[in-house]
Amino acid sequence: VGGAEAKRAVVRQLREGTRQVFTATNALGLGADAPRIRAVVHVGLVRQLRDYAQESGRAGRDGQASEAIMVRA
Repeated sequence: VGGAEAKRAVVRQLREGTRQVFTATNALGLGADAPRIRAVVHVGLVRQLRDYAQESGRAGRDGQASEAIMVRA
């Protein structure tokens, strides 16, 4: 995400459901609460377990089934 305005636009699209798939760094994660996220995919190992928990927790915030996937790169 390139700057604060671009981040706000992506988060808005996620909340509205107009964006189905996106890629992001952990910079997007904070404050990006959006319903309908069903999966979070990590490519590579995370540095801290708490980071993994925080980032994976983006999925399923609406109470629906979700999954977190880690792909070792």
